[in-house]
Amino acid sequence: MAVKSDVTLRVLGGKLNHHGRFFFQPENLAQLSRIAFDAAFIGATAMSRNGVYFPYADDAT
Repeated sequence: MAVKSDVTLRVLGGKLNHHGRFFFQPENLAQLSRIAFDAAFIGATAMSRNGVYFPYADDAT
């Protein structure tokens, strides 16, 4: 993506969750609520017709 001049890439920061290998901070939720996405890449441990699942409750907040 770095070589594509027609792509705007924004990344939210936060505290590194070493086990889950992701960054998060509660303030990100407010930032995300103000953004309209053309595309999004979302990660989860498991997804099914019944929901999205995380191994730890803290990961789901």
